[in-house]
Amino acid sequence: MTAGEPAGQKFSASKFVSREYTSMAGGLRIKVNERLWPVASSPDTPLLYVLSNELHLQGPRFGCGLGQCGSCSVLVDGVETRSCVTLVGSLESKSVTTLEGLPAWRIESQGSYQRI
Repeated sequence: MTAGEPAGQKFSASKFVSREYTSMAGGLRIKVNERLWPVASSPDTPLLYVLSNELHLQGPRFGCGLGQCGSCSVLVDGVETRSCVTLVGSLESKSVTTLEGLPAWRIESQGSYQRI
């Protein structure tokens, strides 16, 4: 028995892993800037972290972390959304557009976006 565990019950890590995550593990994909990307993070990861850490996009920035300042704003199906408070698992069938995906930023040069 561990601290904080009721007497007579065994600790089980499986009760802390959501069913949604186990069914989606290894298969989560999101559409960002008209391209489908595989996501290694769990579905409860904020979209901002996936955009910056996995997709290496620099448009959305961390600001307040509360969804109030707007520096992390992206478009989800054309609607402004704060990526710091949006879970990546909720976007599997939606389209995300970042600053890099807007028309003035669409010219690519060797895989990186440049403003025209």
